[in-house]
Amino acid sequence: MKKATALQPRQLDMGKPFELPLDQIALDPNNPRIAPKPAPGYADPDAIFDPTLQARLVVEVYDKYKAADLEASIIEQGWTPVDQILVWEHPSGKGHIVVEGNTRVSLLKKLPDRLEKEEKRLDRLVKAGAPQSQVNPQKVLIGKIKQLIADTRTVTVYPVIASDAAQLRVKLPRLLGVRHVMPAKGWGPYATNLYIISLYESAYYDKHGEDEPLRLEQSILDQIATELPLKPDQIRKDIQAVSAFSHFRLNYEERIEAAGNKLGDGDQYFFDNILASKHARDEFGFTADRLELSEEGEEALFQWAFSKPRETTGDDPDAINENVLQKAEDIRLWQKIARYDAKSGTTNLARRLSIATPEDATPVWRLGREADSHREQNTPIKALNDLLTGLKQIKLDTLIAQGEHLRPMLDQAVNQIGKYIKFIEDNAQE
Repeated sequence: MKKATALQPRQLDMGKPFELPLDQIALDPNNPRIAPKPAPGYADPDAIFDPTLQARLVVEVYDKYKAADLEASIIEQGWTPVDQILVWEHPSGKGHIVVEGNTRVSLLKKLPDRLEKEEKRLDRLVKAGAPQSQVNPQKVLIGKIKQLIADTRTVTVYPVIASDAAQLRVKLPRLLGVRHVMPAKGWGPYATNLYIISLYESAYYDKHGEDEPLRLEQSILDQIATELPLKPDQIRKDIQAVSAFSHFRLNYEERIEAAGNKLGDGDQYFFDNILASKHARDEFGFTADRLELSEEGEEALFQWAFSKPRETTGDDPDAINENVLQKAEDIRLWQKIARYDAKSGTTNLARRLSIATPEDATPVWRLGREADSHREQNTPIKALNDLLTGLKQIKLDTLIAQGEHLRPMLDQAVNQIGKYIKFIEDNAQE
């Protein structure tokens, strides 16, 4: 009985599957993971179904989500629609929009281009007099692509029941949240966070209007948490991370490329780690209400992580990554070093990274080595050696002159040493 009850919301949200011609399925230009800026919204169907925009989205989705491997698998094995393609019919009746299955739809729509490419390659092989061992596999490949195109002129789709865009917005989190935000078939962190912030923005602007600057509000975070399998605090951090990363990308991508690096979606991980590390969070001033780093903080992050080439596999075999933060995980090491500073009480290594003077920062890997070295120097053996050395250096006249003050300290030392000796002897007997 519980299983049937759990399925009821999904059944109410979706209609019965049906066959839909592939050329009548459009990618959603309002999908936060692929949307152009600014997104066209749903009010104007001509903007959504514009052929030029749709053609561009097909290419961008195929490239962005690296569909080539999936394409090779589908060509080899044939079309087996195991995963559902969810669509929403636009209220204008002008077409259906993909809400789940963008990568597969873009792959299928690009098959004619792939067929043309492979046919040209076959033509070159034949004209060059290539052996049949090369020609025949190429013919087989072309045959499989043609069959796949024929098999997917229509595809099975599952309609989302929503009378308008507002209702669609309410239902999508239930359909996509559990499927992609947490499980094995999850989106990557950046794509997931784009989806989460789109839900937050929608709820925020519904409440305050489009002209109100975006802020983090606990009541809205709590509302989004009822739609996704995440706690409000995690939703807050996900929104902060993607917002700050997007702002940083907008301001620094050209400088990063000029430095010989490429800023990828995975670099959001720097912001995830800043938010997860108290020392880094405090240093960057990334408080719970902020949606982006300060100008000073963004400049420091650029200087530390992206100002020098990150790739070390080029022509120079001796090339090394000379950035202060060689990878996002170095922020965790920075936090570990800060904890060691607090524990030791004698080091201040973590403070060698300051956003006020980013040019003076010491590479984190080097600070880690210094912390390890300091830790090794403060072993029990070293402590006892230092004690013995200090005791041997005490002069007799000093003992006589300061005996009244030294005697209690020596008694305490003897007492502590006696405890250690007894502990060692007791454990040795066992």
